[in-house]
This record gives sequence, structure tokens and C-alpha cells, in this order.
Amino acid sequence: MMEITIQETNSQRDAIPLLSFSNGRLDSSSDVKVKHSLYQEKGMKRRTLVTKTDHMTYIGTNYETEGTMSTFPFRKYMIGVLDKETGTMELHNTDIFHMTPYIKGKTDTPVTDPNPSKRKSISKEEYSEGLEKVMMSFGSSRAKKAWSAAKRNHIDLSMTDKSLFL
Repeated sequence: MMEITIQETNSQRDAIPLLSFSNGRLDSSSDVKVKHSLYQEKGMKRRTLVTKTDHMTYIGTNYETEGTMSTFPFRKYMIGVLDKETGTMELHNTDIFHMTPYIKGKTDTPVTDPNPSKRKSISKEEYSEGLEKVMMSFGSSRAKKAWSAAKRNHIDLSMTDKSLFL
């Protein structure tokens, strides 16, 4: 049996972000390139994490964690990293980010912005295009086939009106 020593790191810089994707997970076996950017305002504990892939952008915040921290001030989320050679486990503070897809054109500010007056309207075409990206990234094979069939069988009514009056 191995003896384990637990050490806690106190530095907030060492906080490890823990990501939770609302529409599934990123496939680590594929060659998808992922770029992460972490934003924090001066003097604020709120952080925004932006994750970009080739086809989709995700935005997540740690605001939920901040709200629970004020309700339960002694609650902390930590990740343990075990060094098998030395038998020591280091506990690191963590921020939990709930990542949601960001559809370009839906808002100028992050999706999580509580102020609806800052959001701009989105056209049906932009919404449909964003929905298709989400479906093709996370949908089941049956849903992808249904989406492709619906797109293939779509009839443009403006074209039928022109052809009837010729």
C-alpha cells in the first residue's frame, strides 16, 4: 500500500480551469486545433474563457462559481494531481467553466451577458447556419442525416413564384 501526502497550493495563478461543454465534448482523438483565451477584468474575480476551434467558438464564465461562493463562503473546488513517483498529491484551486457555443451574429457581447439591450437581433438565415454548425458538430448520425435531407428537400418559394408566372 502506498502512503500519500497531500499538499495544497495557495496561488490563484495556479488555478486550473475545468471545462464542461453543454453540447457534448471535444474529440481528443481528432486533429482539431483548439485555442483558449482567458479574460479577467482588473479587480474582479469574474473570468471569461473563450475556446476556438476550426468550426465553432465556445464561451464560458466562472460567474456561477462566484455566486455559490457568496452563498457558501467555505466551498472550494479543487483538483488533485498525484505524483506516482513521490507519492505526493498536490491540490490546485480550480475554476469551473460551463462552455456554451457562441453563434457569430447573435450578440456582440458574450451569450452570458445578462443585459438583453446589448444583444442585436439575428436573421433566420444566420440562426439556421449556426444551428447547422452545432448539429454537424454534436448531433447524432441520425440527426445529421435528417438535417441534410431537410436541407436538400428545401424548396425556395420565391423561385417557384417566378417560375409559375413565366
